Amino acid sequence: MSGFRRVGNILFSDGTEQILIPSSEIESNQPLRVTVFPISSSPDESINLDAELILDGNAPDLPISSNFTGIGEAELIVYNPLVSNIDYTTLVTSVNGTTGFYLLEVSSEDSSNDFSNTAVSIGNVFDNPSVNGFVGNSDPDDWFNFQVSSNSQVRVTLDAIQDNAQLELYDRGLNLINSAQATLTNNGLITQNLATGNYLLRVTPADTSVSIPDGGQASTEYTLAVQEISGNSGSGNFGGGNFGGGNFGGGNFGGGNFGGSSQDVLRFWDFTSQSHIFTANQFEIDDLTGEPTFFRPEGNEFDVPVNEGAPVFRYLNTATGSDFLSFEVGIEDSLPQFINTGIAFNAYKPVGTTNARPADAPANAIPVYRLANLDAEQADPLNITHFYTSDPNNRQLVLDTLNYRDEFVGFWALPASANGLV
Repeated sequence: MSGFRRVGNILFSDGTEQILIPSSEIESNQPLRVTVFPISSSPDESINLDAELILDGNAPDLPISSNFTGIGEAELIVYNPLVSNIDYTTLVTSVNGTTGFYLLEVSSEDSSNDFSNTAVSIGNVFDNPSVNGFVGNSDPDDWFNFQVSSNSQVRVTLDAIQDNAQLELYDRGLNLINSAQATLTNNGLITQNLATGNYLLRVTPADTSVSIPDGGQASTEYTLAVQEISGNSGSGNFGGGNFGGGNFGGGNFGGGNFGGSSQDVLRFWDFTSQSHIFTANQFEIDDLTGEPTFFRPEGNEFDVPVNEGAPVFRYLNTATGSDFLSFEVGIEDSLPQFINTGIAFNAYKPVGTTNARPADAPANAIPVYRLANLDAEQADPLNITHFYTSDPNNRQLVLDTLNYRDEFVGFWALPASANGLV
């Protein structure tokens, strides 16, 4: 599922603006829908723009133009991509000397997710599935289906990228179980005890935009993640029970102190990859502790929230066997040596590169710093390896004595509630 939106302003008669549609936003075998909506400069102003839409690219049957529908009317182009891995270009042109603002929406996704009875399956909750998507004026409903293998506490997180969005959880009978709103500053979070069965998630635009001039319906990209907090995973192992180069090839099920508001994160040294593993999952903690030849337990590094923050994904670098922790989804698209193995835990997103505490973090929140091993990268660009520490003195010692790059705060967490590191 892919998509994005842009807001533009054509200031001159017969003016044209060009917007790139990168190949990364285009799903294979899915229709590419491009829609332009003339909008007003504010809720009290009239719409003056009559727009024409053109889609172009190095592919068959292009360029193509939309129909002329008049001032204030939307223009739509639907194209079935016949060539993969290429960029497209869309042109928004004013007609008959008109000027004004416009909202451009681009979506490339399975249209069956527009309806509850054909919701796209994202898998089982114990795999910690996540998906990127887009909702807006041209795509007001995204429906997803997921499975719960046994009674579990489940967290659903909606991270709205550009605007507000609404998250809703339903049972298979379309009875609403819970809902939450995601804003630009706070994720939409639903934490729910669910019995075995299938469930539906619906993502829709919020009633009102906070970032489009006319104050109309919201329009935004989003990331939707489902995480099992507690319960029986059903498989009894991680990723089929295979260790991938000294690391687990599967996801992290987010265990820890089940049912509490926070959970311990333990640090282990991986003798094979010569790097650290951070985990809040009790099943994984037990397995790692039971393999002293391969993993050394080093204690409670920090705690993380259960019902707050945003999901931190764990990536496995297949070139080194080391883990990378990030809020970002889709790292594997630009760095194919990385595999997203699921959600490691929740944490609070940093404010840029500053040490400012995030607005959604409690007063006792602590920064966890991220540093990159430059010697490893210089030996082989694929060997991207990171070190994380919540100890500012340890951070400074590494920077002063080793060839590491300071990448500031990776995420904000909570003070360790156990005995700390050993």
